[in-house]
Amino acid sequence: MSYKLIQKHRKSGVLIDTNLLLLLLIGTVDEDLISKFDRTRKRGFSSQDFRLLEKLIAFFANNVVTTPNVLTEASNLSRKLYGAQREKYFERFNACIQLFSEKYHPSKHCADHPDFGRLGLTDISILRIAEKEILVLTDDFELARKLEAGKVDVLNFNNVRAIDWSPTI
Repeated sequence: MSYKLIQKHRKSGVLIDTNLLLLLLIGTVDEDLISKFDRTRKRGFSSQDFRLLEKLIAFFANNVVTTPNVLTEASNLSRKLYGAQREKYFERFNACIQLFSEKYHPSKHCADHPDFGRLGLTDISILRIAEKEILVLTDDFELARKLEAGKVDVLNFNNVRAIDWSPTI
């Protein structure tokens, strides 16, 4: 199923959730930092996951989508970095922001969603934007489940990393 979703959305794009954006950025700063940085360590991410994520994102070329909510969360969660690591992180973050296509859904419309209290603003904004035929790449089980229930294409990174996945698309 993963290959079909990637092929289907190669041109429409992929929306990366916060934890995976953090993994991508932390990994580009220093792969050893993945196991030390609080958020990526708690999610159980490894250097192997980082390299897999890089390969996966490469299939979408420069068609990576994000939201202001995801970017804000990634920025806030990275405040625990200091010194040269923090400087390098924000240089990479800036480069990604320049390359990504930023999609927006008004917060007041997200707050009206029945699952707002359970999923939160960022996930509801992802859900709303993904309804417009964009593949969502996440490691968040609750979000993935909600997207699948709504017939929105989603790729749960935990499922991809659990198999020996060597993309040849």
